[in-house]
Amino acid sequence: MNASRVIGRVGALAVFFGVGAAAVTVCPLASAAPDSSASDSVHAAPTETSRKVAARPLRDRVKDGAETPKPRHRDLMATRRAARQTPDDDPAIADPTGAAPRTRKLAAVLESRRAVRENLSDTAPPEAKAERSTVTVAPSPRLKRAEMRAAHDVPPGVVSLALTSVLEVGFAAVVSVLNIGMPSPTAAPPRLKLNGYSLVPDSPEEIGSFYGRWTYLPGAPSLVQGQQKFNIIDPRTKASVGEFDALIGRGLGYNYTSLLVTDNGGGNVGTGPGQVPPVGSLIATFKVGPVGWAYSSMPTASGDVISFTIVTPFGSIPLPLTFDGAAGIADHTFDNRPVKLTNGYSIAPADPDGETITATSGIQPLFTSIQGRQVFGIYDSTGAQVGSFEGVFTTTSDILGTYTQAILVTANDGVNVGTGAGQIPPVGSVYNVVYAGGDDNYVLYQSLPAPTGDVVIVEQVGPGTVQTSTKTFIDASLPQSTQPLRVTRSLTLVPVSALAPVGVNGLPPREVQYQGYQRFDVYDAGGNRVGSFDADVATQSDLYGIHSEAVLVTNIVDGDAGTGRGETPPVGSVFNIVSLGDSGFGSVQFVMPDGKVDIKRSWITTPLGNIPVFRARTWVPDRVDVSFAHTTV
Repeated sequence: MNASRVIGRVGALAVFFGVGAAAVTVCPLASAAPDSSASDSVHAAPTETSRKVAARPLRDRVKDGAETPKPRHRDLMATRRAARQTPDDDPAIADPTGAAPRTRKLAAVLESRRAVRENLSDTAPPEAKAERSTVTVAPSPRLKRAEMRAAHDVPPGVVSLALTSVLEVGFAAVVSVLNIGMPSPTAAPPRLKLNGYSLVPDSPEEIGSFYGRWTYLPGAPSLVQGQQKFNIIDPRTKASVGEFDALIGRGLGYNYTSLLVTDNGGGNVGTGPGQVPPVGSLIATFKVGPVGWAYSSMPTASGDVISFTIVTPFGSIPLPLTFDGAAGIADHTFDNRPVKLTNGYSIAPADPDGETITATSGIQPLFTSIQGRQVFGIYDSTGAQVGSFEGVFTTTSDILGTYTQAILVTANDGVNVGTGAGQIPPVGSVYNVVYAGGDDNYVLYQSLPAPTGDVVIVEQVGPGTVQTSTKTFIDASLPQSTQPLRVTRSLTLVPVSALAPVGVNGLPPREVQYQGYQRFDVYDAGGNRVGSFDADVATQSDLYGIHSEAVLVTNIVDGDAGTGRGETPPVGSVFNIVSLGDSGFGSVQFVMPDGKVDIKRSWITTPLGNIPVFRARTWVPDRVDVSFAHTTV
């Protein structure tokens, strides 16, 4: 057992108990970051004229990369990811050879998938195998000087971004402990108020995505995202004075709800009490016990009207606040900032008003995240469009003035696709830009799938300069894992379809977050397939090798739904599984609705066995009707 594995296991256990997270996780920062082939360079940044916007959307959209599987990025993170994805012998899964002819076995499924992977196209390049030396070399003064020089090959902005992961790990650990008994999404959420009027749901919530419990900001942990219609109720007459449609983000296990108004019918629209909020308004409330806050930002012709109030049992206290979480939503400018690449090209919406907003997250007014999908154009230095692609995106902004944008390429027309300057990025490409203080100072991350290995570039851009990092930390374009998720000895979830992405978030090169939907088969302790279900899925992978996956059951395809052994988990069940690299440590948590009760379990996984942490049956007096946008894969 090498030293890094020992540090990883001890550090992992410390993090999960919430003790010394910052001290433990900062140690592996340098070793966890794989070297890229790019060298440190400072050169003049290209000048760019205003782009020409093409209003015509992409027509012939052909999925890219559907035939040839993508080789993994040849770095340390990919080697560890590949090791985790190699199927191990699971003692909970029985050998299928002695089963009845019609009984499907998990072992047979895994063997079949191994055979498929081993018989991929002969033209696919072989995987690079890491060679391990058995010679121990004592560090020399020259080696130490080389390591010190290498530390300066990572731009300071990239280092600062990477170091914030220490706080994120500590935050996620604390949230996991405090929210250990999170409820099912079918439990009734708290009611909202706006200017003294109640906002009462007038339709079932349609859930389209969610974030798992182990989620870093700017995503929000244990957050369900959907859409719903609301009535505005006068507290005196109990009559409705208006209604509106909104995207909703609500916490599971904590009292937070945010609304983004998408339609209001056009009548009695305004920012005053009893009026219907304008389209593009953000409304949020957060409470801890009897105290909390209420926040709103509503667009008007003269500027956004911002309100922030501290709520206490003794009354409300209004406070001045300038953070505008709704800036640019109503006029479609929040996502129109071009992503300026350092090769003379840029990425911007093909139609400035053509985005479809799909979700909202964040914790208002600390920070906000707006998610959507649209067609993006590739523009040269003269502003001429040279190509386009479809993608999902997330823009974020926070109260400190930092703002970001992430893009995941989901489709293109198959013409001039590649990783070179001016080419259309392949499906699975990820871009992320983090701005600090202005549009001319930013950290730019790119990961582009390629047949010979993913191209990953991390750069810090300033006025007239570009510095390329020698460390890329993560490959955000790595394929999502298809390995089984073992929940208990009697419950294993096996993905039988690829993840269909609907959202991307995170701050690569620190971490990347995927949202999508997928189908799973359910196996019991004997390896027998007992059913299958559709699910919303959220994954996160960070620079320390910590990987989390959350699964929300949205539809029972076959099998008997129930919470017992040999049954398929019911709709509304949530599973959170965290793996701390290859240390063998991690955690498993789940909640299953069972009538008027939520069944909850949580434990820590270790190489020596599991440590039970939490077990409860929580009474749920009121459940709400919810539907799911993605129920057929």
